[in-house]
Amino acid sequence: MDKVIILPPEPPMQTLMDHIFNRYRKLATACSIKGIPVDTKNCVRCCADSYFGGKSEYACDNFRRTYLIKYLAVQVEQIDWPIRVHLLGYVREKSTVSAISLGGGPGTEAIALMNNLSSDDNYELTHDNIDATISWKTMYEDITQVFAKQIKNVKLKTRFVTYDLTSATYHSHQLYDIVFISWILSQIDDQYRSRILETSRNLVKPQGYVLVTDRTQETLVENIASSLNEVDGLSWIKKEGQLRHHCGVTFPEDIKDDFQVRIYCNSTYWLLQSCESEF
Repeated sequence: MDKVIILPPEPPMQTLMDHIFNRYRKLATACSIKGIPVDTKNCVRCCADSYFGGKSEYACDNFRRTYLIKYLAVQVEQIDWPIRVHLLGYVREKSTVSAISLGGGPGTEAIALMNNLSSDDNYELTHDNIDATISWKTMYEDITQVFAKQIKNVKLKTRFVTYDLTSATYHSHQLYDIVFISWILSQIDDQYRSRILETSRNLVKPQGYVLVTDRTQETLVENIASSLNEVDGLSWIKKEGQLRHHCGVTFPEDIKDDFQVRIYCNSTYWLLQSCESEF
């Protein structure tokens, strides 16, 4: 009788990325913004250029699809890591966890949080996603629900809010355990950084945390650090860089080549805590 080999279940992030490959790989043949014929190389170049002074064309479906395939896996790992290292005890001691992403796009932070809450205990996770464009909403709801179905012990509740965080300070009656600011401060003018950081301070619970994640260019890191120092009510817990850390996802060779996929982490994060007392 042949021996039956039982393979371990596929990691949730791999299953999610397989879903993204199948659903979002096919790009439109014309750019919805410029109205010109495009191919994958054009879209990859447009997406990459947006990180270094170019405009992020989030209204373009091709841009968003390329972004998911090229960056999502490595960005989830870059959020997952500081949660796992610094905040695991904080989030797992609660039965209900609340988080908000300022400029959250596809829901990177919700996925990282669910991944860290996967355990024998049951949790309710509320994640609010604030973004300047509604164009991310459908993809955000799709990929967070696909991931949530794999994390059986977490009941996920999401809300997508369209709001330009650079236009005015965002206010909410709800306070959050964790406020995420991921790859946003590097894409806006210095004058708006303080507004977003003040928003994070106003939204975080007493003794709650703000996690800022961004690129590693020395001048940018210095500028962000300077902005963080100017915000009252938040104290630094940790500043750390992540270099050459694998995202943990296996990509088909053709997708990896066509989309020039980012596989290794290369980011800086700052963990801050609210100075306000809980009592």
